[in-house]
Amino acid sequence: MRTERYHPWRDFRSAGEWVLEMADLPAHVQGRTDFPTGRVLVSRSLDQAGRRSTIAHELVHLERGPVSSTPRLRKLEERAVEETAARRLVDLPRLISALRWSRWPDEIAEECWVDLPTLRARIEHLTPGERAALTAALR
Repeated sequence: MRTERYHPWRDFRSAGEWVLEMADLPAHVQGRTDFPTGRVLVSRSLDQAGRRSTIAHELVHLERGPVSSTPRLRKLEERAVEETAARRLVDLPRLISALRWSRWPDEIAEECWVDLPTLRARIEHLTPGERAALTAALR
């Protein structure tokens, strides 16, 4: 059974005064939330799945607020943001469905309409119950 996909663009429209802009960002940067200016920047170089994943990620940053400048806290925050965004974008039934027909990460990410880092974050943060359900479904 298919569930409705999460639409980060729809959520962004209800994010208040924030402005979403496509931008030329450094190669290693997919997106950036600029709290002082009220802008979310998304790399022009991303494909649709990459933009979807990045917007969802930046929306979580909007909800959680500015990130600490302390490296350890920044890393923990990024991990929490990645997990939350990945859960919103890839529900368990969709992941199971994709894994039933492929074991190739690129194909699974495409089927789930996310980029590879988001797919990896979703799989890395499966709960024990989700892992058990996934294992049972794939037997």
